[in-house]
Amino acid sequence: MDKKSFLGEFLGTFVLTLFGCACVACAVLFGEYSGVFQVGLAWGLGVTLAIYLTRYLSCAHLNPAVSIAMVVAGRMKARKLPAYLAAQLLGAVVAGLVLYALFSPSIAHYEELHGLVRGSAASVDTARMFGEFYPNPGNSVAVVTLPLAIAAECFGTFLLVLFIFMLTEGCNVGHPSEPLQPVFIGLTVASVIFFIAPLTQAGLNPARDVGPRIVACLCGWGAAALPDRVGGWFWVYVLGPIAGGCLAALFYRFVVEKALLEKNREDCSCAACRAASGDPRRLMEQGRRVGLVTNDQAPELVDSEMLRQGRLAVAEVAGSCFCCNFNGLVDALKKLGETEVLAWRCLQPGRPNPTYRFGEVVSA
Repeated sequence: MDKKSFLGEFLGTFVLTLFGCACVACAVLFGEYSGVFQVGLAWGLGVTLAIYLTRYLSCAHLNPAVSIAMVVAGRMKARKLPAYLAAQLLGAVVAGLVLYALFSPSIAHYEELHGLVRGSAASVDTARMFGEFYPNPGNSVAVVTLPLAIAAECFGTFLLVLFIFMLTEGCNVGHPSEPLQPVFIGLTVASVIFFIAPLTQAGLNPARDVGPRIVACLCGWGAAALPDRVGGWFWVYVLGPIAGGCLAALFYRFVVEKALLEKNREDCSCAACRAASGDPRRLMEQGRRVGLVTNDQAPELVDSEMLRQGRLAVAEVAGSCFCCNFNGLVDALKKLGETEVLAWRCLQPGRPNPTYRFGEVVSA
C-alpha cells in the first residue's frame, strides 16, 4: 500500500476513535451527554467527518471489519490487507494516547472523588472510556452473556457493512449521491449504536476497541481494562465484528448483488450490468475497439471477467479506487490507446448509457 493510503487509514481511524472515545469520556467524567442517543450521534458524526477527511487519501475503511469484508466481497486484494489493518490499529492506539493525555488529570480527580482504585474491578467505570465492556457498565438492567455479546456485535457489524455496500452501490438506484454517502454511513453507525450500545457499548470496530484498550492496560488499569477473564475482548469485540462483516460481504456478493444486476440489467448504466447484457459484444460487432479501465483492488468483479473473456483490452488503476488515484486513471486510459472505454464504476442514476471515448473522464 502506498504512503498516501496508509496515511489516510491512520488519520481517519485516529479521528474516528478520538472523537468517539472523547464523547464517552465526557459522558463518564462530566455527565455532558444524557443517554445513548447523544453518544450515538457523536460517534456517527465522528465517523462522517473521518470519512470526509480521508476519502481521497485512502478508501476510508477505518475499520478492520470493513477492510476484511471488502476482501471477501472481491473489492480489495488480500495483499493490501496487512497494511490497512496496521494503519487502522496504529491510528486507534495514538488516539488512545491522546485521549489519556487530555483527560488524565480529570480521570485521577474522578477516581479520588468516587474512591476508585485504578486496576481494581470497580475501575471499569473509567476503563470503559477506552475499551468496551459487556454488559454496558452504565446499564444496570441489561443481562448479557458472552454468546449474546458476540451475537450482538456480529449482528450490528453485519448491518453496518451491508449498509456500506448498499449506500455505495451504483446499481442501487436508491443510493445517495457520492458527496452525501459519508453522512448516511455515519447515520448508520449512530442507528446501530442506539440499540447495541446498551448491551455491549457497540464496538463494531476491532481497531477502535483494541487500540485504546492497549493504552488503558499500559496506563494502570491492567486486567481491569478487559471485560472478563475468558478472552471476551477478543471474541466479542474482534472476532464478532469481523464475522459480521464477512457475513455481510457474502450476503451482498451472492444474494443482493445478483438480485440488483438481474433487476437493473436493462436500464442500469454501470459496466457490470452492461457486460452482463452483452453490450461489449455488440460494440465489437460494430467494428469498434472496446477496452476496460478497472481497479486492481477488485479484479474478479463480474465486468472485469466477462470483458476479459471477450478478448477486450484491459488497463488497471493500481493501488486504490479511481477517486483515490486520479493520475492512475489517466495513465490507464492512455495505455488503452484510442479505444472506447467501459468503466466498471457506476454512473449516477438517471444518466444515459453512452460509450465513452478515450480522453473523456466521467465522474462516478
